[in-house]
Amino acid sequence: MTDHDPVVGRFSALIAVGLCMVLCGILLAEVPGETGNSAPLPRPRFARSVIIKFDGEINLPRGQYLRRQLQTARAANADLVILQIESPGGELYESLDLAHEMRRIDWARTVAYVPREALSGAAIISLGCDEIILHPDAHFGDAGAVSFDVELWSFRHADEKVRSHLAQNVRDLAVAKGRPPSIAEAMVDKELEVYQAQNQETGEVQFLSTHELETPEFRGKWERQGVVLEARKGRFLEVNGERAVELRLAQATVRSREELLGRYGVDRPDRELEWTRADANNERIFHVAMFLSIPLITGILIVAGIVGLLVEFSSPGTAVGGIVAAVCFALFFWSQYMGGTSGWLEVMLFLLGMALLGLEVFVIPGFGVCGFAGIALIAVSLILAGQDFVLPRNSVELSRFASWLLVLSCSAVATAILTFVGGRYFKTIPVFNRLVLDRPSADAPPKEGPGRVESPGLAVGSRGVAATLLRPAGKVRFGDQLLDVVADGAFVEKGAIVVVEKVVGHRIVVRLDADAGRAV
Repeated sequence: MTDHDPVVGRFSALIAVGLCMVLCGILLAEVPGETGNSAPLPRPRFARSVIIKFDGEINLPRGQYLRRQLQTARAANADLVILQIESPGGELYESLDLAHEMRRIDWARTVAYVPREALSGAAIISLGCDEIILHPDAHFGDAGAVSFDVELWSFRHADEKVRSHLAQNVRDLAVAKGRPPSIAEAMVDKELEVYQAQNQETGEVQFLSTHELETPEFRGKWERQGVVLEARKGRFLEVNGERAVELRLAQATVRSREELLGRYGVDRPDRELEWTRADANNERIFHVAMFLSIPLITGILIVAGIVGLLVEFSSPGTAVGGIVAAVCFALFFWSQYMGGTSGWLEVMLFLLGMALLGLEVFVIPGFGVCGFAGIALIAVSLILAGQDFVLPRNSVELSRFASWLLVLSCSAVATAILTFVGGRYFKTIPVFNRLVLDRPSADAPPKEGPGRVESPGLAVGSRGVAATLLRPAGKVRFGDQLLDVVADGAFVEKGAIVVVEKVVGHRIVVRLDADAGRAV
């Protein structure tokens, strides 16, 4: 046996070490690393994934579409729901409702995926998801509340009570999903200043507002390191995808949907739910209803409906006023139903009130309990139809209640003015001249007008012949006079003989003379 050359031994050792280093490098290259704006890819763990596309303006039809698709995803046993959202925003309260519905989902992991933009209400909805994933260049935020000013015919920032309510809801959403509440609040409050602050004891870094830094919990313990430029005074926070990750609003950025799916270990989604043609038709109908819900248009419908009722009650049997009233109130209740504030309760109250008024006008002489009860029920139905609550419980609902009462009050005043002017100055116009009755003089001879003769001397017990069908209102001829009457009881056929039972002012109540039969 011979000894090994020491040089050869050292050379062999170097080769072995080099091979080990190469092998380790290859193994390390296969391990995915973290990028600056991406969280590490989790191991595949989702059995069934669903993508819901949510585009366009946020309104009631879009909200119903999202709720319906979430139910579809749950029925499919999905454990990963990706909400692919592309929207400039929309209605405030619908956005808040959808955000809280997303927050309450406990049967699946929810992800808001933003390829291009999620602004205003869309950003609020995204806050309700477990994770927010954006394209690096996507825009996110700018969720300040605005309202339409009818007087100026333009949009303006909402009242303070609305902004406070929105800010609290946004903070709650952020806290529930582990996001900085001050950063989220800066999206809806342009006066809020947010700073990056560091805990002097632990070194932890957080984003805190000026108000938070002044509270006992943070005062003296956290050191300001600099203002967040996107959250300075005078602007609503809006950031791109990369900045959203830095501010901890979002979890990661991806450049494609394939990269997004790979993040969750999904090759392709099990289902992809989209906006359909039927959904588009529903939205068109909704826009028509929203046009009718504009306060000015709503007021016109109410005024026209009430005037139509007055015309019908003043001259029963013409049907023109009744048709106008029926169309106007049908459009009114339909538009409020589409807006989510009216239902069958309000419609039933309105119809019951109309029935009581009809009973008072056509059956019961004078004006008493039925009349007042009918007016009260109609008023209550109109008030409830314009709001989704019975009594206001907070400042926001109180403001909406006051606004709706203003609309109804203006409608009532307009109706009174129109009725007065129509009765005073348009007596010669058909239909309008029925709103006001002229009082004949005591010595005036019977005056025959177009289809009507006023006879103040008609006595109880006088007999006449029904010139029209009495249902129960119609016309009866007493000699050479043709008068408007109301039948007491069942309908009376044309040609039947009737007897005057009551005369109250200009109102004549008759009954069928069963013994006399019919006129020849």
